[in-house]
Amino acid sequence: ELLDNEYIIEMPPKFSDIEIAKAFIIDGIKIAFADKELHIFELNWLKSVAEANSLEKEWCLEKFNENRLRNGELKNFEVEKLLEQQ
Repeated sequence: ELLDNEYIIEMPPKFSDIEIAKAFIIDGIKIAFADKELHIFELNWLKSVAEANSLEKEWCLEKFNENRLRNGELKNFEVEKLLEQQ
């Protein structure tokens, strides 16, 4: 339902810090797998975010496979780690 919200922008965000972009992608993958199904729209949108932030395809594939193996298990988000470092 979130993706049908008219106030949610579909344009992929461009981050000023590559580490924030990576955390966003990893957390997005975790959330996408939370319902044990990855929808093509979710995958395509995450791919567009990666492209907008010049992330390597190999890195994205590696993170996708890592999180696919977790079977929808939501643990700590990457953004939390970034906030703890500050």
